[in-house]
Amino acid sequence: MATTTIRPNANGDEINGAQYPDSGYFYDKVDDVTPDELDTYIYNNESEPQVSWMRSLFHLNNPTVRGIINKITVYARMRVIGSSGVTGYGRICIKTHGTVYETGNIELSQSFTNYSQVYSVNPYTGSQWTWSEIDNLQAGVNLHGYVDVPNVLERAVCTQIYVVIDYLPAYDIGLRYRHGGSTYKIEAQELQSTHKLRIYKDGVIYGIPLVDVSDPNASPIRIYDGSTIKALKKYSF
Repeated sequence: MATTTIRPNANGDEINGAQYPDSGYFYDKVDDVTPDELDTYIYNNESEPQVSWMRSLFHLNNPTVRGIINKITVYARMRVIGSSGVTGYGRICIKTHGTVYETGNIELSQSFTNYSQVYSVNPYTGSQWTWSEIDNLQAGVNLHGYVDVPNVLERAVCTQIYVVIDYLPAYDIGLRYRHGGSTYKIEAQELQSTHKLRIYKDGVIYGIPLVDVSDPNASPIRIYDGSTIKALKKYSF
């Protein structure tokens, strides 16, 4: 298994609240590799007795790796700023297939803390994540401060957002077959104990995934795996 991390690289479909400092873009306040804490952040900026939720979403850089996605984990580093000691709240958000999904309310403390939400499947489809969905994913936070007495505002702030993709790497190692006058690739994967078919190349042992013959990525090459007939999987990335 392997992981890759993607980070905000542009403002998304919703930008609300305020940023510190005010120059630049919202996304560059939360795109840190190493969090810069209160040097740059986004925050809810209302000062009314009823402070609103303020959601911001961000586009993410597209990953260059490919493979079978096991899960994604969205991280947000948040805290509350204020002198009254009353808390603020945050929610971790994603947007996929035009729909926004949020966590429940996260009670924030007076010091920065990393919060996270795991999505083992795409919540819209209920199925395994695809790389196309990852390429179009937006992530962000919804922030809510608190006013406990007139003119005393607890600000909910976020200084860092990123998404970690857990995946099984897939490779094109040069396996080819001809069918209907065209040449196609066969997928190889990082070796797992579940791989029944393996190949050794250039000092590395790879696993060759087997799929049902009805799978849309099934090649016409068939193999008996000890219990049923399977197909070698086409490399489709």
